[in-house]
Amino acid sequence: MLQISRQQKPTTGQAHFEQQAALLLQTNKRPSEQTPALKRKLEPFTGMDERRDYRKLYRAACDFHEAHNPPAVDTEYWRTHQPGVDTPPQAELDYWEKAARDVGEVAVMCGEDPFLTGLLVEVFEELEREYKARRDAAATGGTKAAV
Repeated sequence: MLQISRQQKPTTGQAHFEQQAALLLQTNKRPSEQTPALKRKLEPFTGMDERRDYRKLYRAACDFHEAHNPPAVDTEYWRTHQPGVDTPPQAELDYWEKAARDVGEVAVMCGEDPFLTGLLVEVFEELEREYKARRDAAATGGTKAAV
């Protein structure tokens, strides 16, 4: 345990640390098992104009990515068809149409912010890379290639 002389007054952080260390020694439990996590309010993360909410924009891009990942790949179809030669199955075409529609809706919902648009373009391109890797792996009979 941290030792503090009587003349040195502990800071708030030191006092908290000592209290948690004492509890840990008494109960032999991890600090996270003793007390619930402290909740803190996140300060706004804004641009120079203080109107752009970056957390909201990152969250919107992440939500879009999570909703559309992994991309739809019909592995059975691609085992007997050749990418770039044969037309993709309807389920895959429907997936990409919905992803394109959703990316537009997210952009409009956030005021067509150029920062968010850039994030969404990158996410869409990442989904394409993942799709091609999965599709090509299915076509060659291998496992999903590392991207």
